[in-house]
Amino acid sequence: MPTIAQAKRKEMLEDRETFATVLLAILLDSYGTEMFDWEPETLRMEVSDDFNATLPRVNSDKVWGLIVAMTTNQFYLSVEIYRTTCEALMGKDPDFAMFSPSDPEELAWGVTEVILNDPPDPKLGNGEFSNEVSRYTGLILSQNGILVPPEPLIFAAYDSENPVLAMETIFSEDPVMFDAAYSNQQRLKSTLDSFIKERVTQLQMQLKSVPLVNRQKT
Repeated sequence: MPTIAQAKRKEMLEDRETFATVLLAILLDSYGTEMFDWEPETLRMEVSDDFNATLPRVNSDKVWGLIVAMTTNQFYLSVEIYRTTCEALMGKDPDFAMFSPSDPEELAWGVTEVILNDPPDPKLGNGEFSNEVSRYTGLILSQNGILVPPEPLIFAAYDSENPVLAMETIFSEDPVMFDAAYSNQQRLKSTLDSFIKERVTQLQMQLKSVPLVNRQKT
């Protein structure tokens, strides 16, 4: 009969709402970093054998998306890897066959969760986003009316060097409209900031609830 801890780990591995960070913590606790060299199918078989759990495809995508971001620089250089990783970390099923624009929330959370697990380090050469990724991020934000990026997406590159100043020029003869537009920008930024903060809190709560065997070592 499985223990309460074993049942909890199985439940979290099978739950589509479990964060990638939490999934990875459970797996690293059992397998260590050697799992980074496994094939996805190998991991699913090991999880089935050791946890009596079926790892959903979406959870497998979360884990491997995070591993790729932590072990290579492709998340920072490739728009396609960046886009699909952010989708996976939000629990969406990435569609590699069809390009679909990201949501600002996907990008904001994807970058946040990657940075939580892989803080930028110039010595390691990670954390520097390519011009293509920066411009893609700026395009997604601007298409959604967000000219002031949230902190995780501060690297976003807009067509205008300073889109807020460009907005000021547009409304140069109507300060009331400018104030209204600027207030709306602050509201949009605040909404994204609150979204990120809420998910970080949820992630922390999930992580604290995981019964890790080697918690003191992780």
